[in-house]
Amino acid sequence: MKITLPGDSKRGPLREKIARVIRESILQGALKPGEQLVEAALARRMNVSRASLREAFQFLERQGYVRIIPRNGTFVARLTSSDIAEITVLRDALEPITACGASKNLEPEDAQALRCLLSAMRGSADEGDHRQYYENDLHFHQKIWRLSGNRRLDDVLNMACIPLFTNRIVHSHLQKDQLMQSLIAHEAIFKAIVEGDGARLKTVVRAAIQGGAELSPDQTENDGRLSVRQRSGAKNKDGPVRG
Repeated sequence: MKITLPGDSKRGPLREKIARVIRESILQGALKPGEQLVEAALARRMNVSRASLREAFQFLERQGYVRIIPRNGTFVARLTSSDIAEITVLRDALEPITACGASKNLEPEDAQALRCLLSAMRGSADEGDHRQYYENDLHFHQKIWRLSGNRRLDDVLNMACIPLFTNRIVHSHLQKDQLMQSLIAHEAIFKAIVEGDGARLKTVVRAAIQGGAELSPDQTENDGRLSVRQRSGAKNKDGPVRG
């Protein structure tokens, strides 16, 4: 494993530069889920202080890329099937509320921002770029959470969902048609937000979440594509991948 800090001239906090390198190493698979990040060794490889590295770890933990366990160390985040199921339950309860709030608070510039994100998602889906697709997917949801005007719900959903989207970016290997199915679900959410159809909005948000094929790490690595609902006995074996 070779992880070095590039000598770029970009300004910005050192912790964010360190975090960016570690994040890329995680996304590219150089650092594996569950792997311990040994502070002394990593600081030496990157030629940075352990204090700066610890700040970067804290930054990455807030983004869902690592998990800091007191007295044990820092580990690359790994979600289990149970973790994913719990996050899905949380999203099912809270995201319809934020979407209805976003619909009430929507301004023309907000609608345009969501359109731009959908356009970026379509471009990524066309190219079969699941990593970029899910990064834009997360930004789409985060925009809705912020538009709700409920700061606490926004905080809770970010804390819970960023690890989920990180898991998708790292582990998902979806095909173009599956990404397109996901895009259709997001377009339905946007349409209901713009139209202010509260009842319809709750339905399409929950359909997108519950219809999503949320993959556990082991299942994804084995190219499995079973959703949470499928694992609990649903009959639709080839349901769309959304969320």
